Amino acid sequence: MRAVVAAASIVLAIAAGSAGTYVALSDDLRVADSYRAVLAEGNGSFFVASAVQGATGRVGTVYGYQGSPSWSFATVNLPGSSQQSFDVRLTTRSGQQVSVGSATLGGTANTWGQGIPVDLAHVTKLEFVSPDGKVSLVAYIDATNPWSSK
Repeated sequence: MRAVVAAASIVLAIAAGSAGTYVALSDDLRVADSYRAVLAEGNGSFFVASAVQGATGRVGTVYGYQGSPSWSFATVNLPGSSQQSFDVRLTTRSGQQVSVGSATLGGTANTWGQGIPVDLAHVTKLEFVSPDGKVSLVAYIDATNPWSSK
């Protein structure tokens, strides 16, 4: 009889633990399902987000999407109110620099977005280069670990 009570206690403990784990993870599972559904709708495989750094520190966030096409989108809050022009380029894992257009940022212009001509998985850096050739804003992208955030 003691063996039956002990076995029943173990089964109840396992069941309670499993139920508790399911309840604790159910919100995460719903988020993951939503994330997969969004990616499936756009034929994509992952998103990344990284900090955009300027001379004064973090000034925004760059988002990247691996899909067909892949794209990058940045939101920034630049100090001062005047608009600034930038050439935008990305750097690949092999060190190749690729121009991905231009951006006017500052004042009320706080976003930039563009399709990118390479897989996001190959991108390591996105740079906003001022007319004098100086890199003014930079975001380092770790697409090998899309769940990381920098």
